[in-house]
Parts: sequence; C-alpha cells; structure tokens
Amino acid sequence: MVLTDEQYDIVLSEISERHPGLMACASCGRGAIKTVGSIVYELPEFHPPGGVLNINISGVRSMPIIPITCDDCGSVELFNAIALGLIDEITGNFKKP
Repeated sequence: MVLTDEQYDIVLSEISERHPGLMACASCGRGAIKTVGSIVYELPEFHPPGGVLNINISGVRSMPIIPITCDDCGSVELFNAIALGLIDEITGNFKKP
C-alpha cells in the first residue's frame, strides 16, 4: 500500500509522537536522520513445511508494517501499523484521513 502525502504525514506524526527518541539508531547509536518508508508492507505469518495454514479474511495472516531506515548504517526498524492505530485490523483500511 503506497501512502498518500497526507497519510505519510500522519505516519510521521504518529511515530514521532510515540517514539520521541527514535532519531538515534538502535544499531549504530548515531543520531542519523531516519528515512520513514512511504509504503506499508505486509509481513506474512511463517508456516513450517507441512504446517497448518491459519487463514484470515485476506487469505493469509499477516502484519502491516512501516519500515524506518537509518540513513547512516542502513539498519531497518519495523513498526506495526495496527499497533500505531493507523490501519484497521479488520478491514485493513487506513484509519485516519
């Protein structure tokens, strides 16, 4: 899901509000500017070979994630868009205008 400019601004605001110390990279410790992705990715549930597949409304259980990348070392942190209150867990739609 590619975010509109308005949705991207909401994502930036929500992450900044909930994680004010995010600017310092957890991996390299530098205060590098982080790049927030403008795409919400889908992280599918892992199923071992021969395992039982748990199905939800979209066919596969997954988590919508927003990546944030350290501009210095390239480390990537993933944020759950449902936990941030941005994506509706049932419909999968962006919740805020």
